[in-house]
Amino acid sequence: TAELLSSLSIVLQGDANIPTGVRFGDGVRCAGGNLKRLYTKNAVGGVVTAPQGGDASIKTQSAALGDAIPPGATRFYQIYYRDPASVSGLNFNVGNALQILWP
Repeated sequence: TAELLSSLSIVLQGDANIPTGVRFGDGVRCAGGNLKRLYTKNAVGGVVTAPQGGDASIKTQSAALGDAIPPGATRFYQIYYRDPASVSGLNFNVGNALQILWP
């Protein structure tokens, strides 16, 4: 799923993978477990960048939300975004998940 050009987007972090995924808007969410909304951004040209500017780093933001990321921990990330033309009528969609093993 491609991000829309200027959609409001949320960067989601989970501490577990959902191998079969769960329906989420017009897509499938694979990030699961302890979920945190790390950043809310508007896409620019279909791209969301986070953190940026004065934003806290991912580890700092995660810790501030109650999920400290220790070395060797794995986290799963997805971006979900407003999609007014969604097929389901729920008006949002989700991109592919990314897994990160933190040093």
